[in-house]
Amino acid sequence: MALGQMNIRLRRLERCRRCPHEGRRSDPPKKEDRLFLFFVKGELAERQKHYEPAEQFFRQALELDPPTP
Repeated sequence: MALGQMNIRLRRLERCRRCPHEGRRSDPPKKEDRLFLFFVKGELAERQKHYEPAEQFFRQALELDPPTP
């Protein structure tokens, strides 16, 4: 996931799309990992000006970890 975020920041967007799938493992991901993955996917979509999918990814992150008042 860190590699994916680094690729986003360096604007290597095609490489970033592959990163979440390459790092799959057999055990289920932790909540923090899923939260980070939704955020990174949202950031990638936003930088590519795909605003609707970006919003969906950010909303999924918020549903997973809602802000506390």
